[in-house]
Amino acid sequence: MIKSEIVNKYIFSIIILLILFFVGFTSLDRSLWTDEAMIFVNISEVEFSDLLQPLPYYTQASPVLPLALQSLASSIDSTGFFSLRLYTLLFSFFCICIFILQLPKKILPHIWLLVLTLSTIPFLYYSTEIKHYAFEFASSLFLILSFFSYLKKESRSAFIYSIISLLLGFSNVIPFGIMLFLVLYFEIKDNKKDFSYYKYFIVSFLGLITSYYYMKYLTENQISSHDVYISQGIISDTITLLSSVIGAHGIYLILLTAIALVYGLLSNKESLYHKFSLFYLGIVFSVFVLKILSLYPIISARHVYWLLPFSVTLSAFLLQYVIDNFNKTRIYIYIAFIFILGFNSYIFIKTEENTANKSLIDKINIICDIDSVNIITPDWSNRVTSAYKSEIKKGCEVDTTPIKSINQEKDYRTDFLDNLALFEDGSENYLVLSHIDIKKDYPYNDNGYYEFKNLLSDKGLNYKIYFYDKNVAILYIYK
Repeated sequence: MIKSEIVNKYIFSIIILLILFFVGFTSLDRSLWTDEAMIFVNISEVEFSDLLQPLPYYTQASPVLPLALQSLASSIDSTGFFSLRLYTLLFSFFCICIFILQLPKKILPHIWLLVLTLSTIPFLYYSTEIKHYAFEFASSLFLILSFFSYLKKESRSAFIYSIISLLLGFSNVIPFGIMLFLVLYFEIKDNKKDFSYYKYFIVSFLGLITSYYYMKYLTENQISSHDVYISQGIISDTITLLSSVIGAHGIYLILLTAIALVYGLLSNKESLYHKFSLFYLGIVFSVFVLKILSLYPIISARHVYWLLPFSVTLSAFLLQYVIDNFNKTRIYIYIAFIFILGFNSYIFIKTEENTANKSLIDKINIICDIDSVNIITPDWSNRVTSAYKSEIKKGCEVDTTPIKSINQEKDYRTDFLDNLALFEDGSENYLVLSHIDIKKDYPYNDNGYYEFKNLLSDKGLNYKIYFYDKNVAILYIYK
């Protein structure tokens, strides 16, 4: 009977995973958005042996192992970004399978997956993005396993998990450091003399320092927007942090995690639940303090997506406790979570892409056939035309040459004015815009916003909208 129940629970887990996978699969063909386009160009253009160095194009930064895996996948299958997204999705699910099979018995696999369904939308979005965020999610999974292994006195396994975690993502330097010192505190408090732990502690700490300085090296050399570090004051920073966390988790998981944290801190101090709650509290508090001190950049959901596995695990402790101690509620809980999975899956499938760059490329291919056409592509558009160059008609005179990182220092206004200087008398001039909604936002620089019409009138130019879609446009420019 017990064996049959365990089998049924694993079947339930497999069903949840399959649903999530096929829902995620539906979004693999969406348009590349700007950040994806920039990293995709680097993956496609950079030699495998040069990945340890700062990436040459568009001031992009990513840990070396994710880049190496994506570069390897790209070299094996050159069909493009669809395949890269598929490999990233498969990698995410592969790591989740390893994780749920190694979870402590206090949390059953299907319970953890049920909690994850509360965050179906951000989870599937970042799991299908050609960036390093899916790898940071996986990094968190292995770091959690490392924490549990240390508590079980399995120092060697904990060390292996921690090294895998460091290799997959560098955003986890904060929870990694907290984990090491929290486990050290437990060792000292329990008056244990597990010398193997101290050996692995020293090596892991050295790995942490190495990872931190490597991250610092990459961000200083590859990230141009250092203003993301600057604190805007405690109130503004709190609002930004909270909105980012909600974006990476979803409001339902945030509420469940808050309840789970309070209950965990009040639970038995020797329990795994309580110790993980302390771990989670230390992570959240540290991130908040570092944000206030301008030492950690958080301006959007993607910057705290790595926190999601920690929140899911903490909430899974609470959900497992409720199901174990209030057996009559089990069926209602399952029904509620299945309904949420269905609802979130529907919302995810119906969600519009961020930037309609595929449609933009289709329109570029049409205007390429116009006689005496002059296609102008500002820097923000060049990111897209470079990434999609294999889909642009041969012979089409549109700029697809990637921009070197060292040249990427222009603000919007300077960029547009420089490109408007490329206007040719006697030609049919079209200005390609991506990552900008010309009906809502306008090009800007550090001094504020500039109306787009004024930029054109300064050059004695007018425009008509030839094509407009989500955050993209093609303008016909004339005198």
